[in-house]
Order: sequence, then structure tokens, then C-alpha cells
Amino acid sequence: MNNIQTLIFLGIAISIIYFIDKKNFKKEAPLMYIRRFKGGIKFIEKYGHKYSSFFKLFGNFGIVFTFGITGLWYLFTEKKDQIYKNKTTIVLVFLSLISFVFLTGIFSNPLIALILTLTGASGLIFSLLLYSSKLIISKNLTQSAVQLVLPVNIPNAPVFFLPLEYFLSAIFVIVIVHEFSHAFVSIAHNIKVKSVGYGFLAFLPLGFAEPDEAKIRKAHSVVKSRIYAAGSFSNMLLTILLLLITFLIYTPAGFNYNGLIENMPSSILPEKGTITQLNNISIKTDYDFYNAIINYAPNQTINLTVNNQKYNLKLASNPQNSSLPFIGIKTEKYITTEKSIKPEIEYVLSKLGFIGEGIINFINYLYLHLFWILNLSFAICLVNILPIKHVLPLDGGFMFEELLKKITSKKNTKKYSYYASVITLLIILFNIIGPYLIRIFFD
Repeated sequence: MNNIQTLIFLGIAISIIYFIDKKNFKKEAPLMYIRRFKGGIKFIEKYGHKYSSFFKLFGNFGIVFTFGITGLWYLFTEKKDQIYKNKTTIVLVFLSLISFVFLTGIFSNPLIALILTLTGASGLIFSLLLYSSKLIISKNLTQSAVQLVLPVNIPNAPVFFLPLEYFLSAIFVIVIVHEFSHAFVSIAHNIKVKSVGYGFLAFLPLGFAEPDEAKIRKAHSVVKSRIYAAGSFSNMLLTILLLLITFLIYTPAGFNYNGLIENMPSSILPEKGTITQLNNISIKTDYDFYNAIINYAPNQTINLTVNNQKYNLKLASNPQNSSLPFIGIKTEKYITTEKSIKPEIEYVLSKLGFIGEGIINFINYLYLHLFWILNLSFAICLVNILPIKHVLPLDGGFMFEELLKKITSKKNTKKYSYYASVITLLIILFNIIGPYLIRIFFD
């Protein structure tokens, strides 16, 4: 669906839900209506208390994920026994070495491995932002390193266009997972959840769980950090889970394009299509297509299979490099590789008749939703663990402040927390608009 169709469908759905259950909705702000449930709280309380040890451990993993060995040290500072501290030093050194070796094997860069070992994902993302800022200043990076993801297409702006349909489903799932993770860890520490429910902010669906913020502020330092860490860590786990699901269910099925350039060989092709074969070469991904087409020269004739139909066309010269071949197709900014259900799964489901066909069609339709949920979940997780509390209150900023309390005075904690927030925000802003500033003032 395009954005207009999505808005119409969503408007009808929201109207039906609101008028059926109108008496239970409460207006919280202009265009914002909330429906709270007591049953949801009972569910969270039941399982939050029953598995309290698990959710506390979950919060601990979130802290270590965010701050690495430094986060592990922060957890160990809660133990007052000196013998325990001595043993802890040995454990920290051992885990540091193991982590460093393991991460060096993954990233093949000792510096990145060291940063991730000592400061966790938060430190790594901050370092990458600094590195991209350096590239922008040296003019080795001419595009925005950070872009806003919005369901609007703004040409020549640092905005990554994502169709509204995928934007809404991704935000809704990510928020639900994030908020309920906070709630379960809060309950595990006997901090009451005041309400759960859903609602609408204009066309944007909302899902929420509201722990008692006043009690969280009064809680012990590590308790607060566990609660703050749970949201982003759950988003990372959601990313990993969806990666696994898509790997197990889907397979690459072609190269997508969504438009044609006038007066080019592509004029005989459908306006939109999926290329699955180039001559005798099977095309399953965008990389397959580019690796195949580069072996041909302008004026050569090739055979393309598009939407299961074969087309012969004579290649033109690339406008930017006359020695390279050119077809004249346009690709989506956000995804080019078509994915579909694996043949073996499709075969089993096809045995179910029209019900199986319906399931196959739904699974194929679902792919782009899952793809963008996992990508935005990953992005939101990484942004949310940055040390920003002031101006933009992020969980990572609150956790960073709790960490500072262990190494400096209360006065310095507030000061350093403020500096970290401002500096990080300025670096992010420069990664968004820096290339434009460089072109304006230095070109």
C-alpha cells in the first residue's frame, strides 16, 4: 500500500475501534487517546514476580551490553565484601581478555574490539559517530552519516524514506517490546506498574506500560539501571530473533526495481518488476545483478527474466561512465532484494490447499514488515543507549549518570552528565547536517 492507502485504512480501523470502545478511552493530549487495562497489569505482576530472578539477570545483561566490562564493574561495586572484590578483580581481568580476543576475531580490528570490551555498545556507537564526523570534516564522506527515518520523502534532505505501512508496524512492535521490558523488570524489583494499554496519537498507534516513575527515582542505583537497560536490550534481542526467523523462513528471490528511465533500453520492461535471471545467470539478490551486468559492455544484447517473462534488450552506456553498461531502471531507496518463503516450506504449505496458499501469501507479504522491524529495532536500541539525558532523555543517559555516581561526586555527576549529553547531541547533529555545512562554507 502507498501512504494514502495506508492512512485511509488506518483511519477507518482507528475510528471503528474508538467508537466500539469509546467510553473506555481517555483523552491525554490533543489528538492523543489512551485505553488502559487492569488485566494487563495482573499479567505483568504475575510473571514479573514469578520470574523475578530472570528479569533481574536480564537487566544485568542489559547493563553489560550497554557499558561492557565497565558495566560489569559497576554491577560488582554493589558487593561490599573485600574478599569478593579481590575475586571480582580476577574475574573482570579474565572476562576482559576473553571478550577482547573474541571481539577481535569478529571485527578484525583490535581498537574496535578494545572499545567494545571496555565501554560496550554505547562506547562503540559514540566512537563510530566521532569517526564519521572526522570523515565528514575531511570530505571523505559527502552524505549524512545519520539520517532521520520518516514516512515522508524529502528530496536532498537527511531523511531516509520508509513507507508509512512499514514505519507504523515497526514503531508499534518496537515500543511494545521496549515498554513491557521496563515493566517486567520493575515488577521484579517490587516497583508497581500503574497502567498498561494502547491508544492513538493522531494516526500513530501506541502501546505502553507505565511503571511508577517516582519509585524508580528512589530505587537503588543498580535497580534503576536494570530497569533503564531492559528496554534497549530487549530491542537488541528482538533484532536478533527476527534475523533468525527471516533466515530460517525466507530466501532471496530476485532483484527489485520500481521505475523506468525514459529513452533507455528498459522501455520494453514492466514499470515495476523483479529480475530473476540475466541470460543464463540466476539473479537472487541485488549483488547478483550488479556482479552479472558488469561483465557486459554497452551495445551488447542481453536477455532478462522479469516477472517470469523474458525480454531481449540492447544495453546503453552509463551516463556517468560511458564504458559501463546501462539498462535504465530505478530502484527503491530502502530495499532492492526480493525475498520469498523457502521452497521447502512452500511445498509443505501448498499441501493444505487454498488455506496453505493464503498462509504462503501472508508470509511473503510479512517479510518487509519483519525486515523493517528488525532494522529500526536495532537503530533505536543503539541511539537509546547513548549517554544523553539532558534535552533528550534517553535510557542510556540515565544509566550513564548512575555509573558516574560510582566514580565521582554528586556535583560532578550532574555536570559530567550534562556535558556528555550536549557533546553527544552535537556530534549526532553534525553527522546529520555536517556534509551540508561543509558544502556551504568550504566548497
